[in-house]
Amino acid sequence: DSIVASTDTYDCDYSIAHDAAGWEDLLKNGYTLAATSISYGDKEYSFTSPVTVEKFYGGPPALDADSIQTIDVVGSSVSMSWKVGLSEAVEKYTAAGTYEPRYTLSVLKDDVAIDALTSGPESINNLVVLTNPTWGNSLEPLTKYKVQIKSSTTHGDGGTMETAFQTGHAPATVSETEVSSSARDVVIRLAESSPGGNTKIMHQLKGKDADPTYETVLFDENKEYTIQYTGLTPLTEYTFEVAVLTDSDIPSMPAQVSFKQSER
Repeated sequence: DSIVASTDTYDCDYSIAHDAAGWEDLLKNGYTLAATSISYGDKEYSFTSPVTVEKFYGGPPALDADSIQTIDVVGSSVSMSWKVGLSEAVEKYTAAGTYEPRYTLSVLKDDVAIDALTSGPESINNLVVLTNPTWGNSLEPLTKYKVQIKSSTTHGDGGTMETAFQTGHAPATVSETEVSSSARDVVIRLAESSPGGNTKIMHQLKGKDADPTYETVLFDENKEYTIQYTGLTPLTEYTFEVAVLTDSDIPSMPAQVSFKQSER
């Protein structure tokens, strides 16, 4: 019939709406929690004077869904751009020494974090300089990943923001064979991780083609496709470049080969 201090615990949730006036100040300055009574079942206990807990802090909100504006992928190389003004927005609910939001960024495959790609906790200013992360060696071709950013302070955890990206094909390999002084065959071979069959590619023979060609071509059972060039100029140097595209046009890293045509 009695409540024992430090033995019985009670949870209470309190949320601040983001559209409430001055919510940033409320968050960073903390609250004073005042309890005047406790009801438990059919019993109610009233305190002679309110029991207060000062400097009671909530967790920082999750970053907005558009905080990462773009994620550009070439093969397994990733670059990101961040929302303009993001650091200034977080500064509004930051109080040096007492309420300092920190962010932990993780990359997940199948909802499992890749330890080597986790960074933080760190300040918002350090987070937004991460525009060209060195993730490539830990990412697999043609795989979907999730980026997760968790907010926290020394007072506890806050919200979590998530977005996703997909990697492209591993780069193809190319070889060439001179057929005559004015003709040459270029063979494109897909990487082992690429499925083959009908595959979209972007290719250009620099020195001959003014612009790249985008087309879907049928690779054979060896994952090879041959382009036959004619009308080439003898003693002229050319560079062939190709990238393999996903259905959503994510390019692989380009592969290229240079050659010089022989005399007539």
